[in-house]
Amino acid sequence: MDQVYKLRELGYNVFPINKTKNPIVTSWYNYLGPLDGYGIGLELGGKWGTEAIDFDLKYDLTKTMFKDYCARVMELSPDLLKKM
Repeated sequence: MDQVYKLRELGYNVFPINKTKNPIVTSWYNYLGPLDGYGIGLELGGKWGTEAIDFDLKYDLTKTMFKDYCARVMELSPDLLKKM
């Protein structure tokens, strides 16, 4: 939960989500209520210019998807992972 408070301090909107990764609140703009759900969501884009890549590793039968992704990024742009 420390990360949630840190994100809120930085001005991000953090809100509770259900198992299907959908918000369980009607409005998450400046949401400061409880985060008792399946997980948390983070509003991206907009004024923060933040983007995300969602790796659904539960579908990775090889168990190497993320490692392969990182290796490819390092090949193309060695400093990029440090910025992510």
